[in-house]
Parts: sequence; C-alpha cells; structure tokens
Amino acid sequence: SGLRAQLFAGSNFERPAHEDVHARLEHRWGRGAPHRTVEADAFSIRWTGYFLAPRSGTYRLKLSADDAASVWLNDRFLLRGNAEVGVTLVAGLNPLRIELSETGGDAHLDLQWQPPDTAEYRAIPPEALAHDAE
Repeated sequence: SGLRAQLFAGSNFERPAHEDVHARLEHRWGRGAPHRTVEADAFSIRWTGYFLAPRSGTYRLKLSADDAASVWLNDRFLLRGNAEVGVTLVAGLNPLRIELSETGGDAHLDLQWQPPDTAEYRAIPPEALAHDAE
C-alpha cells in the first residue's frame, strides 16, 4: 500500500533525487528536508498511484499544503493549495497524482478524506492508496 513518491532537487521537478513509497499523505517537514538528497527550501515531490474508493459515492477531499500543491484524480485536475472539494467516484481504483513544490520556510502536505455517509475529515488510510494497479 502507498503511493510512489518521486523526490526532486529544485522546486520545479528539475533533478530526480530519490524515490520511495509513502503509505500516508501526512507530511510535516517544518524547515527541514524530506530526504538528505535535497535542500530544505528547494525541493518538489510527485506522488503517483491509485486511490482505492471502498464504495461508490461522493467523497470529500481536503488539501493543506505549504508551499504549493495540486491534486489530480482520474486524470482530471481536482484542487490546488489549501482547499477542499467533493468528487463522485465509483468503487475501485482511481488514478491519483499529487505534486508539491517547496520554495522556502515551513513545508507540509496533508490530504484528508471524508468518505460517503461520514461526518468528518480524517487521514486517508494506507489501504486506500496503491502505487500500482495490482
């Protein structure tokens, strides 16, 4: 479980620096760097994989990020910055891409969900994220 995380040196995805799998989308680096291969105030990360909707319905997603972040779901732009949105999904795998650019100061990214028929946002569990379609 988890998304493929590609870390780049530079805030515009310039130079590949490290690759990993992240099981969660709750990252708080503060004024630090996410990995020793990049500088604290000049990195970018691209997460790719699939969001596994356990059932069909309307999901709400809330993004909190510093500095700049964007989310695409099912190959469509969904949201940018600190925002929330509702999206209707069918049960199963939905292609997901998230991009974060850090240019200075504190750095964080937090993507939460509110599944159908629930009242509050919460962390997306690792089993709802996959880095491949298998």
